[in-house]
Amino acid sequence: MQRYYDAFENGRLPETRFASRVDTLERRLTELRAKLEELRDCAKSMEAPRKRAVRDAEEAVRDAMLNGTPGQRKALLKELIVEVRVESRDSIIPTFRLPATPVRVTETMVGRGGLEPPTSALSARRSAS
Repeated sequence: MQRYYDAFENGRLPETRFASRVDTLERRLTELRAKLEELRDCAKSMEAPRKRAVRDAEEAVRDAMLNGTPGQRKALLKELIVEVRVESRDSIIPTFRLPATPVRVTETMVGRGGLEPPTSALSARRSAS
């Protein structure tokens, strides 16, 4: 970096060479500052969950993960995980959301029977031909 500083200060590196990069970085910085302000405003209106709610959620998650079916566990994780950021094989960062109301975990897949009644449930009425 020092070489670049020296070259710029001695006039061997023109300012225009980096102008577009600096403009891009300044626009990004402005966007990030606006986003930070938006998040701060949002955080002011948020209320932290009560300790009891956190304990209840923890118990429900533990019970579902230990005793639930694979489909129920998957549905629960889909409900609680907002984002998964993969930075590398060794760095995978999930972001969780604690729902404001209790979550009811149900199977998300239709059973083998499907949505329609089985054909054996249909009446055996046939027209006389």
